[in-house]
Amino acid sequence: MKTTTTKTKTMATLKGIVFDMDDTLVRSNLDIPAMYRKIFGTDPSTNVNCDILKDINDLPTQEERTRAHQIVDEMEEDSRRQMTLMPGCVELLTWLKAHNIPISLVTRNSKKTTTVFNEKLERAQQGRGRQRQMQKFQHILTRDDNIPPKPDPTALKIIAQDYFNVDLPSSEILMVGDSIVNDIGFGKNAGVQTALL
Repeated sequence: MKTTTTKTKTMATLKGIVFDMDDTLVRSNLDIPAMYRKIFGTDPSTNVNCDILKDINDLPTQEERTRAHQIVDEMEEDSRRQMTLMPGCVELLTWLKAHNIPISLVTRNSKKTTTVFNEKLERAQQGRGRQRQMQKFQHILTRDDNIPPKPDPTALKIIAQDYFNVDLPSSEILMVGDSIVNDIGFGKNAGVQTALL
């Protein structure tokens, strides 16, 4: 009698999920191309390497950088007023809590915007009862923190080591976002699994 064995690939246990915020967990209506045009007077679609945060920091004078940051702040303020949770966001965070999966957030947006996001989550949580609690973000990193913005992998390395206790590269962390460059590139640069929404 001949016996055959098959190897089965098992998925690694997730030690944590890192989420993007804008257009992943919230609908922000933030028009980055319009913001870029307002700051630089050019269409970002003509430059495949454009990165608004890097391009602002590369402006030659402090006066130009200050003006650019004011435009960003004004447009983000409008976006915060219109921000809504993505369909399924509350249910996903509830499921993650029930399965005890730690989560963190890394965004190119501001601390002020993540505060508004957390306030919206708190309001959504009210009245849900103790059995339907949402998972809380263990750590949130924004462009206001003193680290390079996505897709530079520094923020993900900090979260992996300091909050998930995982060395990179690792299949035990998942990066979830909507941008091929800023989210998927971020995850790949750090050596973790990625999911594009």
